[in-house]
Amino acid sequence: IDQIMAMVLKLRDQGLTIVLIEHVMRFLLALSSRVIIMHHGKVIFEGRPDKVAEDQTVVETYLGQGTQKRLKKFFDEQAAATNPAVGGTP
Repeated sequence: IDQIMAMVLKLRDQGLTIVLIEHVMRFLLALSSRVIIMHHGKVIFEGRPDKVAEDQTVVETYLGQGTQKRLKKFFDEQAAATNPAVGGTP
């Protein structure tokens, strides 16, 4: 996964739009600036990756409460690491 992630990040940094279909949420959300989640062919979420765990439909359909808590922690840690006002270092 690390090699794929590095390759996708390199392509993204070159300005390419990437359509990624993935089921490993942490991988997907770490790479994405915008997420569309579908269920049975219908869009149930569209927006920023850090908002996925806040969407009750996504939580009920795919994540469950445990994954929701882990994703919130993941995004809180990322925010703290990049925002000194939250307690991290730039």
